[in-house]
Amino acid sequence: MPVVLKIDWRRKVVYSAFYGKVNDSEVAGHRSAIASDPDFRAHFNEIVDFTSVTDIELSESTLAAQDACWMSERESISPIRRCS
Repeated sequence: MPVVLKIDWRRKVVYSAFYGKVNDSEVAGHRSAIASDPDFRAHFNEIVDFTSVTDIELSESTLAAQDACWMSERESISPIRRCS
C-alpha cells in the first residue's frame, strides 16, 4: 500500500502520507488499518498528505464512503468502528 501511517498517541494525531499511484482499494484498506491500530482513537485529529501522489483513481462513491466514515467516527464516543 503506497502510504505511510504514523499515529501520535500523545498528540492525538493520525498522519497519513500517500505516494505514487493511489486507488479505491488502497484508501479503503488504509482506513481499516487505522481503525485496527491499537493506538488509534476516534477522536484523534487526522492529517492526510497527498503531495507525493503521482496518479489517483478514486471514485466518487469511495470518497463519499470515506467521508461518511470519518464523520461517524467524529460523532461517536463508542469504541472504534471499522469502515470499509
